[in-house]
Amino acid sequence: MQTQKVIYPSKRIKIGQKDWTIQVVPFNHPRLGKGNWGRCQWEDQTIYVSNRLGRKNFEQTLSHELLHALFDSIGFHDKLVAQLKTSANEKLVDGLARQLIPFLRPDLFKIPSCLIRINQKTRS
Repeated sequence: MQTQKVIYPSKRIKIGQKDWTIQVVPFNHPRLGKGNWGRCQWEDQTIYVSNRLGRKNFEQTLSHELLHALFDSIGFHDKLVAQLKTSANEKLVDGLARQLIPFLRPDLFKIPSCLIRINQKTRS
């Protein structure tokens, strides 16, 4: 498999005791998986977000993936997955992420404002 370049700067954040990287990548990046807007990769502590999202979907997707990482940091992710089917797990995380959006600021959860600005330039 050919590795695709990340076309935007990545941002390092600390979630719990782990250092995570947020990368905005092309919509067809292999780490996103087919049809996904974002993905939380446990193996390398990286959150991937598609570059083809408007601001609202970008914030929703980033918030959603951050929640997966937060659940993992408190040891709850495995329990959540064990108790719920994948679709119910995703609905729960998505619902919580939607509730967080009104509170998102660049400093809240250390969401990098540079990624949001980049995304606004991608699709207005």
